[in-house]
This record gives sequence, C-alpha cells and structure tokens, in this order.
Amino acid sequence: MSAPGKTKETEPVDIVHQNAIFVERIRKEQRSQKLHTEFSINPKKLHNISYSLAEGSK
Repeated sequence: MSAPGKTKETEPVDIVHQNAIFVERIRKEQRSQKLHTEFSINPKKLHNISYSLAEGSK
C-alpha cells in the first residue's frame, strides 16, 4: 500500500511555532512592500464630469 521506508507520522500541531513562522512571513512581506505615491495624470485622457451628474450623486 505505501512505499517501503516512508512512514506517515503526524506530529502534534505546535501553535506557538506556527504563529512565529506566520509573524516572520508577515514581516518579510512588509519589508518588501513599497508604497507608490508618485503618479502623473495624462491631460490628453482626462474626462469631464458634467455638473448634473456631480449634483445627482449627492
């Protein structure tokens, strides 16, 4: 049924260890994130919003 030499042993779940791994992963992700704050607007592709539409949404 199973291959020789391979035994499936389940170790008890260590919640503290899993939490430490999760915290480390989150810190790595936060270090690599970069907030993109510089942007530009292309004046050729600006669309005007009519006054009536702007008033109707209030």
